Amino acid sequence: MENPIPASVMDERLQRLQQRLAEHSIAFNRSCIGKETRVLIEKPGRKPGQMIGKSPWLQSVHLDCDAAIGDIIDVTLIAAGPNSMAGAISEREAA
Repeated sequence: MENPIPASVMDERLQRLQQRLAEHSIAFNRSCIGKETRVLIEKPGRKPGQMIGKSPWLQSVHLDCDAAIGDIIDVTLIAAGPNSMAGAISEREAA
């Protein structure tokens, strides 16, 4: 390859890009706090009674619930981290 980019320059660019992506990710996740959305339950979480699902924006959402894998449930997003969200089952008023 002619005039290759030095590894140190590539690494520095990658670090800047990853930092920028992380900033945008946490900003988006924080903007979702308080929103109600539907979550597809995918797997058990690390803690007893915890399940992990995916939001419509493909963020992982962890919550305490008794839903089964494959269930789609209504969730209120209550906290945001850089890589995931915390949710709680939405309380809907009876009709």
